[in-house]
Amino acid sequence: MASAGLVLSAAVLVAVGLLSTAGLAAFYGSIGASVLAVAALARSAATRRTVEEPGPGEPVAGEPVFPIADYDELGVDEVLGLLPQLYSDELDVVEARERRGGPRRSVLEALAYLRVNGTEADREFAARVAEHEASGGE
Repeated sequence: MASAGLVLSAAVLVAVGLLSTAGLAAFYGSIGASVLAVAALARSAATRRTVEEPGPGEPVAGEPVFPIADYDELGVDEVLGLLPQLYSDELDVVEARERRGGPRRSVLEALAYLRVNGTEADREFAARVAEHEASGGE
């Protein structure tokens, strides 16, 4: 924390100014250190804001990342081909987005089917877990 060091320097310079004959030079140094500390804090806050605020199209903290890139630009056939590759827990996120954007009946039907029957991704994951357990879990 450079700003904490600058504040400490400003305080020391004030004390030196009060206790010595240097007088105004120490006070001016104190003011300079204080100005630098404020500038360092402002720069730090601006950097932190830039890092924390998501840009357009970026996920917001706490919201799930949407599992299909460029979903809104995809046609029905493209979406239907991607749905089996998702895990079951991702289907709810896709359905919510589909319903918000003018739902396509065939997509909603495919989502309902996959909820009942499972997805390829779920089956592959279950097979990996079974294989791992069969090998002694190592």
